[in-house]
Amino acid sequence: MQPSLDGKLLITVYRTNVVEEWQAKPILEMLALRFPGSCFSFDLWDSDRVLRMESTTNIDAEVVSLFRDHGFECELL
Repeated sequence: MQPSLDGKLLITVYRTNVVEEWQAKPILEMLALRFPGSCFSFDLWDSDRVLRMESTTNIDAEVVSLFRDHGFECELL
């Protein structure tokens, strides 16, 4: 079970090695299916290829694990 933030919005930024839009799209789809109610977006122009997440629960470990399970790097900034 994921820890609740009592309705407060948590904004988290991750460094990834996702480079291309065609790589990002299926990851965003997986994240949306796995974590409904959370919002995700990539900034592939940033040097850290950041993923931004907005969620009302702390799902950091699950997000990092999902990336690694699919062959990508992901770390909390």
